[in-house]
Amino acid sequence: MIRSASLFSQLLQQIPRNEFARLVRKHRGERHAKGFTCWTQLTAMLFSQLAQADSLREICNGLACCLGKLVHLGIDRKPTKSNLSYANAHRPADLTRHR
Repeated sequence: MIRSASLFSQLLQQIPRNEFARLVRKHRGERHAKGFTCWTQLTAMLFSQLAQADSLREICNGLACCLGKLVHLGIDRKPTKSNLSYANAHRPADLTRHR
């Protein structure tokens, strides 16, 4: 059986996980996170761009449909609308502005 990585998987492989984790610690991005990590948030936001999702519901339902395929990327359960909304509103923006 031939396995190929999805475009989404290939895109996420371009992000160095160690560097991302270092930036999360530096900016204290997961200070009050309870199971909803910055990596899950990043994955959800990238998914929303690729899927051209217009709402939190579309993002969460879209990730729920392909959840089994995302386990190897570090997402073991779909984000809820409230978690995603809270994270987008309260996580430090410095994490996304790093160069």
